[in-house]
Amino acid sequence: MLKGMVRTHRIVGTQSLRHAVLLLHAVLVLIAAWSCAALADNEARLPDDARAATAALNPKPFKLTLGNYRYSEGADGVDANLRYRGVVFSSWVGFYRDADFGQQWRGGLERAFELLPGVPLSLQFSGQIASRGFLGGSVTLEYGEPFFVLAGYGRTNGKPYFNLNFDPNDSWTLGAGWRADHGLTAYLLAVRDNRSNPGQQNLHAVLRVPLRDKQRLTIDLQRKTGSADFGEIKDWALSLTYDLGDWALRLANDHKQNFSAINALRFSVAYRF
Repeated sequence: MLKGMVRTHRIVGTQSLRHAVLLLHAVLVLIAAWSCAALADNEARLPDDARAATAALNPKPFKLTLGNYRYSEGADGVDANLRYRGVVFSSWVGFYRDADFGQQWRGGLERAFELLPGVPLSLQFSGQIASRGFLGGSVTLEYGEPFFVLAGYGRTNGKPYFNLNFDPNDSWTLGAGWRADHGLTAYLLAVRDNRSNPGQQNLHAVLRVPLRDKQRLTIDLQRKTGSADFGEIKDWALSLTYDLGDWALRLANDHKQNFSAINALRFSVAYRF
C-alpha cells in the first residue's frame, strides 16, 4: 500500500512538472508575440547585453555561435547557440554536449522596459527553459546615463543544468559603470550565489572598446572566490572577444569553471545575419 502511495505521488509530481513547463512555454510565446507588436521606446542598456552598442556595430538581428570547450580532465564539450536580438526583445535556442554531463537543449527570452519617459531607468526580465526539467529566470534594474548602477536577482528550480554563462544562476547581481555614446563601456559586475553556495562570487571587470570598420574588442577579467566541495577557490578567468562586423571570435581561459576542479579553455566563433 505504501509503495502504491509513493508511486502515485511521483506520477502527480511528474504531471505537475509537465504542466509547469507547458505553462511557462505558453507565457514565453505570449510575451514574444506581444513584444513583436509593441513599439520600441528604447533598447535594453544592460552592460552584459550591450544591445545598443551591438545594433550600432551591425543591424543584423541573428547570431549563430559555435563553441568548443577543452577541459583539463579530458571530456571536451561542444556548444551551439542561435540568438535573435531585437530592439524590443531577444530570444535564443541552444544545445550543449560533453561526455560526462551528456546533452541538453535550452531556450530563453529577454524583454526590457523603459519605466519612466525621459528617465534612464530600465527593467529587464529573462526566462530560461531546458531539457531535464530546468526552469530559471532573472530580473535586473538599471539606472543612470552615462554613469549607471544596476541590481539583479536570479532563481531556478534546481533541476540539472550545465551553466554556460559561468556565473551563479541563483544569485544577486550588483554593478556600476560608464557607457559612452559611441559604444565605449567599462563596468564592474559582482554576481554572488544566494542559494546553495552563498559564499561563491564572480567579480567581473569589463572593458568594451569600439574600433574602426565595425570592429570591437571586449576584455572580461574575472575574479572568482568561494568554497567548493574540494576546498576554497581563489582564482581568475580571462575572456577576449573580437568583433569583425558579421563575424566574432572569442577565447576564454577559465580556471575552476563553474566552481569545479576543472580548468577550461574555450573557443567560439559567431556569425551575424
